[in-house]
Amino acid sequence: MMKLFHRGIVILLLVVVFVVLYFAVYPYYFVNKSFGEKSSQNNNGVSFTTEKPEVIDIHKLNEEWENFLSLKSQLDKKKDIDVVRKNRLNKSRVQKQGKTTNAPHVKFIRKNTSTSKLVEATESLITDSVIKAPAVGKDNENQPVKEVSTIVNHVRQESLSKSSFENEKLNSKSSKKWLILIYTHLHKFEEWPNLPKSKTKGYFKNILCKARNCRVTYDKSLFKSSDAVIFHERNMPGPDMLDTLNSWRTVQQRWIFFTSETPKNSDTNIVPYNGLFNWTMTYKKDSDIYLPYLQYRVLDENDSRPPANYDYSKLKTMSTAWLVGNCKFFFRMEYVRLLQEYTDIHVGGGCRDKFKNWINCTRWCPIENLKTYKFYLSFENGICTDYISEKYWKYLELGLVPVVLGGSDYNDPRLVIPGSFIDASKFSSAKELGLYLNYLDKNDTAYNEYFSWKQKYKIWHPPEGDWPFESYFLCKLCEMLNADLPKKTYWSLSEFWNEYTDCEVPEENLKKSMFPENFDWEYPNKREDEKELIKKSIIRKNFDEE
Repeated sequence: MMKLFHRGIVILLLVVVFVVLYFAVYPYYFVNKSFGEKSSQNNNGVSFTTEKPEVIDIHKLNEEWENFLSLKSQLDKKKDIDVVRKNRLNKSRVQKQGKTTNAPHVKFIRKNTSTSKLVEATESLITDSVIKAPAVGKDNENQPVKEVSTIVNHVRQESLSKSSFENEKLNSKSSKKWLILIYTHLHKFEEWPNLPKSKTKGYFKNILCKARNCRVTYDKSLFKSSDAVIFHERNMPGPDMLDTLNSWRTVQQRWIFFTSETPKNSDTNIVPYNGLFNWTMTYKKDSDIYLPYLQYRVLDENDSRPPANYDYSKLKTMSTAWLVGNCKFFFRMEYVRLLQEYTDIHVGGGCRDKFKNWINCTRWCPIENLKTYKFYLSFENGICTDYISEKYWKYLELGLVPVVLGGSDYNDPRLVIPGSFIDASKFSSAKELGLYLNYLDKNDTAYNEYFSWKQKYKIWHPPEGDWPFESYFLCKLCEMLNADLPKKTYWSLSEFWNEYTDCEVPEENLKKSMFPENFDWEYPNKREDEKELIKKSIIRKNFDEE
């Protein structure tokens, strides 16, 4: 019995020693194992690695953590990281070969994973390693840090690859050829000015545009394959034809409503167009494609400037000129009659015989004939919001000071060159304006102040032609097609293009501020000569009235 007892004691001591040695040596064996040494693949093709406790150098790990944060910040800014999903699983059940395996601390990293997944895997790895690191081991400190560095470098390479992929995607997108169909005539012109059919082929290769992967055509047989179709308001097809075209169009095809005239000068009922058009192209600032008559730019280093002390009044012997062909707009007709009582105005054009001091010059006479005048009445044929025509730009470029009158906010630098004009609506009466023009006519220093803009700005012309109807708006349209904007529909185009709100309201407001309260607006209609003139003034649809 005693021998058996002693043998039991010895065996028990041996077991205790074995257990102590086992738990003393076993953890250090796995410390030397690299993170994720054992890897396998589940039935779904997901590679995973099983994490085990490690001894980590916190200093090097922190350095890698800073590198990771810096890289992640860069990726976030470039929007290269998709929405980061939580892949880290503290306890997950993994199906492998039909068996359920409890696998704590599992990290899922897919083959061909996205940058966002790699970033999250790295974040998970570093965070978990810091939390579970029991100590700092000198012999083992490089192994987990090396693993982290590998993934951080992988993320960095993935980022570069993704950046290259995005560039290829952009290049691929920009290589798409967008087709623009000009469906209607422009007034009486079947082929638009400066854009004959012979120039449509390769047109975008010959003009300066940010986007050149567009093609323009007049061929209506290409309607269904066109990405954008332009309709000029004055030459619009009838409602039945528009309905037919609408039934043929593709979902992504954009229709563009285009005009350079005002709602007041449009003879078309806009209501039938509701729900048909996607983009607008007009002079209004809120158009999808803003189409001013001309624009201006800031002078650059290569542009020449006139002498600062140049006298713009020399060789100008007369005061004010005005060419007018539309006699139906009584607002400006009556205002000029009032203005002529206080200053010298020479009137030309089809309505000249209704004014004193008229000149034998139509709107088609050489513009150089007016170079001897100091001022030009740039009075628009409609008091409409944002409307500024050639009446401002043409005579400004000729060297005259425009006296403007219209429905635009002339203080808006997007519309006109600051300091280049005189706004008639800012004067309390025609008399006050007339006296001011007389003052400038006699004071060369004050007159020359209206040309100081030439030291800062220049009038900008489109790359081709005198009008921006071709190259300018086609460039903008091509850029918008490339931008792949969400589809937009004008369900109520008649609200955007409305004679009452755009023209009648501004005109009534100016009548109240610029004319005497007792002014008889029926008086012009009572004049026999006015009535006779109106009968004779049948203005063609393609005639851009002065």
